[in-house]
Amino acid sequence: MSSQHITLRPGARGRPTDMAKHAAIMAAAQTLFIEHGYAATSMERIAEAARVSKLTVYRHFQNKDALFAEAVARKCRTMLNDLGTEATRAQEPAAMLQAAGEAFLGLVLHPEALAMHQIIVGERQRSPELGLLFFDNAIAFTQAQVSALVGVLLARGVLAGDPAEIAGDYLALLRHRPMLLQEFGMAPFEDTTRAAHIARCAAVILRAYAPPAQARSISGTD
Repeated sequence: MSSQHITLRPGARGRPTDMAKHAAIMAAAQTLFIEHGYAATSMERIAEAARVSKLTVYRHFQNKDALFAEAVARKCRTMLNDLGTEATRAQEPAAMLQAAGEAFLGLVLHPEALAMHQIIVGERQRSPELGLLFFDNAIAFTQAQVSALVGVLLARGVLAGDPAEIAGDYLALLRHRPMLLQEFGMAPFEDTTRAAHIARCAAVILRAYAPPAQARSISGTD
């Protein structure tokens, strides 16, 4: 598979896309993917659940890969779009990273996201393309959003380094403990525990990637 950021197919003969049908197809696909898995969910089955024709489904989406990619991308956009607002970017560094952490954990710990993750892990042998679809439409998008925030902190002189590397380290710190608890069936984080976890991760990043002069000041060395 080559292209993963798949564009939606416009309505036939230039007619405007019927957004009600588009939404119905998306809703049906998301439900069926989660309930039955990727391999067992056919375009015919999606059409039946959405109460549209199979031809209508193909008018909106090139194929099942495009439908899955859009389902993943839409969830990420919904949960992370606030990171690009001026209000978020005008915050103090710790508050900015806190907002990014809250949005990220809200996304990865959402029941639908966890269900999608299980699909990808469970079906990676039969449908190896799912991993690439998920990476390009979820992980890469998330990394880009957080990298852009880090870029703001670099421009302010708060952090120093490569924005993609810093963003990757921050997301890895955020994800590790909550997902470990999730995978082993432990009690999930409460809101206060989650907020404290994010604050600790943000503090680690602010110390680890502080500019050299600031880092010496933090450590107490001359």
